[in-house]
Amino acid sequence: MWLKIARFILNNRLVLLIAITALVLLMAFIGKDAKIAYSSAKIVPSDHPKFIEHQQFKEKFGEGGNIFFIGLQTDRFFNLDFFNDWYELGEQCKKIEGVEAVISLATAPIIEKDTVNKKFDMPPAITGKIGTQQELDSLKTKLLALPFYENILYKKEDSTFLMALNINNDFINSERRFAVSEEIVATAEGFSQKYNIPLRYSGMPYIRAVTAKRVNAELELFLILSIIAAAVLLLLLFRSFQAMFFPMLIVLGGIAFTMGTIVLLGYEITMLIGLIPPVIVAISVPNCVYLINRYYREMEKHGNKEQALEQVIQRIGYVIFYANLTTAIGFSVFSLMRSESLREFGIVAGINIAVLFFTSLVIIPVILSFLPAPKRKHKHLQNNIFTKLLAKIFPFVAANRWKVIGISLVLLLLAIGGIIQLESKSYIFDDVSKNSTHYTDLKFFESKFNGVIPFDVMVNTGKKNGATKSSILKRVEKIQGIFTKDSLFARPMSLVEGLKFAKQAYFSGLPKYYDLPSQYDKNFILSYLSNTKGEGTGTLVNSFTDSTKQIVRISTQMADVGTHEIPTVLDSIQSKVAAVIDTSRYKVSYTGSTIMAYVGNKFLIEGLIQSVLLAFALIALVIAFIFRQPKMLLIAFIPNIIPLAFTAALMGYSGIYLKPATVLIFSVALGISVDFTIHFLAKYRQERLSGRNSTTAIQKAINETGLSMTYTAIILFFGFIIFTASSFQGTFYLGILTSTTIIVAIVANLVLLPSILLAFDGGGEGSV
Repeated sequence: MWLKIARFILNNRLVLLIAITALVLLMAFIGKDAKIAYSSAKIVPSDHPKFIEHQQFKEKFGEGGNIFFIGLQTDRFFNLDFFNDWYELGEQCKKIEGVEAVISLATAPIIEKDTVNKKFDMPPAITGKIGTQQELDSLKTKLLALPFYENILYKKEDSTFLMALNINNDFINSERRFAVSEEIVATAEGFSQKYNIPLRYSGMPYIRAVTAKRVNAELELFLILSIIAAAVLLLLLFRSFQAMFFPMLIVLGGIAFTMGTIVLLGYEITMLIGLIPPVIVAISVPNCVYLINRYYREMEKHGNKEQALEQVIQRIGYVIFYANLTTAIGFSVFSLMRSESLREFGIVAGINIAVLFFTSLVIIPVILSFLPAPKRKHKHLQNNIFTKLLAKIFPFVAANRWKVIGISLVLLLLAIGGIIQLESKSYIFDDVSKNSTHYTDLKFFESKFNGVIPFDVMVNTGKKNGATKSSILKRVEKIQGIFTKDSLFARPMSLVEGLKFAKQAYFSGLPKYYDLPSQYDKNFILSYLSNTKGEGTGTLVNSFTDSTKQIVRISTQMADVGTHEIPTVLDSIQSKVAAVIDTSRYKVSYTGSTIMAYVGNKFLIEGLIQSVLLAFALIALVIAFIFRQPKMLLIAFIPNIIPLAFTAALMGYSGIYLKPATVLIFSVALGISVDFTIHFLAKYRQERLSGRNSTTAIQKAINETGLSMTYTAIILFFGFIIFTASSFQGTFYLGILTSTTIIVAIVANLVLLPSILLAFDGGGEGSV
């Protein structure tokens, strides 16, 4: 069959070349419209209970994670010029497109009772700059007598102040969020420079904008660097411009096809899909290396170009078909997962790996057929450092096969200790360098206000107006006390705080009246509140209850403690809440960015691990089909377990957590390592079927296939090691761990695999 395929390709080479070129150009044209996904990653399935709860929350109360915080610490806040400029900063921020409302102590609503219209007026603290320090001192006294804003807009004991900007949801989920974030910071920096005081920035819009922008920029940069690295290494290893240029065309064509696939399928570029182009580089280059090296070797043997090209397609086409098939399986299994992000990743990767196999198999031989026949001797195949090194491997293996196997078993046992220590943990503001201003700003807000990550509780009373009943309000106040006592949470807000604020205003603004109104007072206050609206704030009632006043919302923020700690924290909160309110009678739901990050990470990690295990099983079936011997299946898998175990152990011993970026390493590493094994065993099997004994077959496999494997390993190593320059931990670990795994994989397949073959597949036959 493969001989017929070879002849079909060579007999129709011009038509195939034109067709593939036209298709790639078409996909490149389509791919130019690929868009980056700016909405939250669709990790949690739409039928997951937590996803449903979060959607219900957003329908009733809005996005929830749309507050951009500006903070500062100073003793000069109530100095006239400083305060006026802080007010002016807020006014300037209001003019920025995408900013819906701004609130700080300079513009905070102050409730005043209007007995004539039976409502509260909510004018801002000031509507223009204050004229004298005396006026400001009077305002200061008035503001600091409002407990509603304490530990929300300011922290008295250490003179810390906040400005909160409400960002439009459409801007948060679009490319415009970058412009909004940058314009806010640029506007605020003028104030910072004038007073030589650092401003701190945080909140979900800011965190998402900073993270997404830097990740996108780095993915683009490292894709370019990986292409350059592959091109330079191909040139150095093959010492031929042609051997570098045409594989790079395959790489660029593969990337163009990937982008076109994304657009045609109606997908957007997510963090996961953004990793596919570098993977395309990693897969396409080995295909080309194996094809070109085999061509040169065939030409050395007989010098017949047509025969050499037929042999390349027939012999190497068969091998890279199964190598690419196992790689495609490793990624395509993600398409079986329930997570939409994983499913899209798996579909795009699987399709384009299949396309890469076809284009590599056709383009490289076809282009070589048009080029002049190469010289019979090629320097890169003769007397270089790698051929000399490979020549020493077989004598070493023949003399030390049992030592190699024994040492490998010991290392595997030692690896178990590291694997046991593996933990799954990630943060919302995860991979940013601990030395960056973004990270230190986040820690500033955590130290002063206990965090900025939204955390919401919904108590469903089951009855219309149930949220306003005194018995429920008292329980809600106790629930708030649970959060207030926990240092991981910011001061909570709810209808309780709104009613306290309103009662204080109802009784002439005296601070002593800042408490829950009695049943008698509550009815008057609620009637006043129902008619009260503040600029950009909505009604106090509607901010914390649904339209039927059946559900009451408790809103707080928390520190970015990481997904590893969330279950413990949540269990503690739930048990304490259950002691306050009968959860069998009232439905209590927990949601917010913190919960969704935990659920999403847990779901993603579990999905990735399941995918790797499923890929292992399917690849085992492929290898079993290729070699048709149970013994060969076992032999093939041992050198692939070693690299994965080594990587897992390295992560465990080094304290590197399992998270999406690091779990993906196992899929990439498995695909690369299995490719090495299939190429080696295919050559070994070919030699055995031709009548050679095990010893000779192993020696020829090392000397011939080993060079292509080594070249591939070098190119892949440098293709991934460049990711260690990233400022993101996940990208850094992707680079260092994948590069390390590649080195372990090539050693395992060139040293351990031959040792196992010698020991268990007729090593006594023949002579060394």
